[in-house]
Amino acid sequence: MTTVMTEFSSKLKWALTGQHDVTLVYLNNFEVEEHWSEPGILKLPSLSIGSAADVVNRMEELGVFLAGENDIILLKSPPDQGFIADAQALGFGRSRCIAAEHNDPAMNITTTLLHCPRTIDKLRELSQVAESPAYLVPFGTSDQEEELSRRTGIPLAVPSSDIFRKVNDKGYSRRLNMELGIRQIPGVECTTLDELASGFDRLKSVLAQGGRLVLKDSMGVSGKGITVIADEARFYKCMNMLEKQATKKGIRMINYVLEQWIDKICDLNYQILIDRSGGVEFLGVKESLVEQGVHQGHLMPSRLNEVQLGSFAMRPCELERRCIEMDIMVLREWMPFWTKKVRYGLILRSMQGLICLPIRPTFNINGCLKVNLD
Repeated sequence: MTTVMTEFSSKLKWALTGQHDVTLVYLNNFEVEEHWSEPGILKLPSLSIGSAADVVNRMEELGVFLAGENDIILLKSPPDQGFIADAQALGFGRSRCIAAEHNDPAMNITTTLLHCPRTIDKLRELSQVAESPAYLVPFGTSDQEEELSRRTGIPLAVPSSDIFRKVNDKGYSRRLNMELGIRQIPGVECTTLDELASGFDRLKSVLAQGGRLVLKDSMGVSGKGITVIADEARFYKCMNMLEKQATKKGIRMINYVLEQWIDKICDLNYQILIDRSGGVEFLGVKESLVEQGVHQGHLMPSRLNEVQLGSFAMRPCELERRCIEMDIMVLREWMPFWTKKVRYGLILRSMQGLICLPIRPTFNINGCLKVNLD
């Protein structure tokens, strides 16, 4: 396992920086999308489970399964030694850890570091005296990560917050799929309330046939911002809530996609590595195991046959070429899925572009290492 990780780490460093002899400083800032806020956009009210944040904010420890031996992981507090011992027994956990001196459980890793002057000073020293150039590798980039890079002097090895925000938009994904002729779920992108109303008129026949629709926040991830619509009454209830906000705020802009609900057999997660010269390497595919909407792990290898694997390996390259045009060099994780009717149809759910860990699906753990742009 150590040999495999060393080889992969070297490939990733070359893809991101054009150099092999560099130190990657991993910042596993899960749920960075919370900071991709869109001003002037109407949203449906959502439930917030505050207690879950404390757990999510400590998931940065999973970086031990990604970082190479000469790399660094940024943590909210020193790691549990039993956890590190178990990771090392599997060939991981040999990188250096730098922990913040003060940890507020309610803050994510980046916010914690920005509120810790001594840790900022330590990272600034690292940028000045490191034997090899250091680069900051966050799960995803927001204004906070750009601020951390500026204050520490450690440059980002991944795209800017503007690019991350753009490619994590489900509407952007749908438009790109359409442009490239890639089959996707029947649906519409909606940026105004009028577009949402007309989109529903186009799709409501699905309800009459006994099917369902789903309204998705274009910037939502991990099941957030999703409303399943089983009848017209449910849709118009959502519209009424948005119309009330529009009247109160004087705006009618939204950012949703309305799609047909598709019954599926499973999710498939596969990774593509793009290097700075435009080379595209298909790394592999995993089958997600999900029980009642909760991720349980992966099946490796997946149940795909050689023909299906070939289809998955070919299609993403068309999307990768567009990413190269946007100056995006990252490890990508795409998330197609099987449907009951189309056993292996390539239907891209989203193009989120973040870093995923080899532990969970999505750098997704939205892990295999994935530097997203889904």
